[in-house]
Amino acid sequence: MTCGDGPGLSRDYRVVIRQADFDPDEALTIVEACLAWEATVPGLSLTPSIGQCEGYRERVICVGKQANLPEPHVAETWRTPLVDGAVVYIEPGWVDLSVASHEIGHGMGLHHDAPGTIMCADVTCAAGEPTPDDAMQWYRVRGIIPDAD
Repeated sequence: MTCGDGPGLSRDYRVVIRQADFDPDEALTIVEACLAWEATVPGLSLTPSIGQCEGYRERVICVGKQANLPEPHVAETWRTPLVDGAVVYIEPGWVDLSVASHEIGHGMGLHHDAPGTIMCADVTCAAGEPTPDDAMQWYRVRGIIPDAD
């Protein structure tokens, strides 16, 4: 499986919340972000866990904290074209549903999108949680045409 746009992207990921980085309320916020994505995207499975993770692993989104990210970022997600997985860093004090959902979206291969979506490039224009337009991007980058209900 490779990273990037196209059918090689997964429909299921483990989201590993680095144990040493987050207090229980922050970890719960990241779990809630996973649940928000699953509620918005039928067919998506995100399995959160608390543990240790370093580097890129197939179908794993590793979430940790890191201070002093380059301005104006409150979080960053790193992906590699070799693995369908990601490493997410969130600035201390910025662990909320919107930021966590946005970065998990990047971890799944999504790109910045229009205002009013969770994938909007700035926290001031982002939705509070994933939207149907975010779900459409999730399907689109995987080459999936969702069923019309």
